[in-house]
Amino acid sequence: MLHKYHEITPENFELAPDYVKKSESKRLSGILVDGVSGIVTHIAKCCKPIPGDNIIGFVTQGKGVAIHRKNCMELRRQAKIFPTKIVSVDWGNDAKREMFNADIEVIANDRTGLIRDLTELFSVEKISISGLKTHVKHNKAFMVFTLQVHGGDFNFTKIMAKIHSIHGVIDVVRK
Repeated sequence: MLHKYHEITPENFELAPDYVKKSESKRLSGILVDGVSGIVTHIAKCCKPIPGDNIIGFVTQGKGVAIHRKNCMELRRQAKIFPTKIVSVDWGNDAKREMFNADIEVIANDRTGLIRDLTELFSVEKISISGLKTHVKHNKAFMVFTLQVHGGDFNFTKIMAKIHSIHGVIDVVRK
């Protein structure tokens, strides 16, 4: 067993106690910061990037590097205030083996069975839903689905086209 003050590396990760593995697993997540692996990172909750997205890092205080999509509005706001905290990041090979949460917003004419039809599509496509927020305004349904997607082979274009084909859907956008 490794002492709590030894550095955890990919080579000795299996020797670490479980409580260390859990906290270190994000550090070994397959994201390269300025070309270097093993730096503490986390996926930003505002834009939830997945492998294939163009990403950029923002150095946080005490939480490592937050990984954002390059077009993230929150990142742009923070970069104006703290431009020196922006760092170059890339997806490493390990990211393709991980699961990620990603949000899509569906706007549709409200009708009976709409959510059933959408969830049935996700089930057929073997996509798990980890969250759903919905509200109706002026007979329009606004739904944000948080989907669990595999980093190696998820195709947003394909799933968004299938969602568009559901009766009453007006628009589908990645959040």
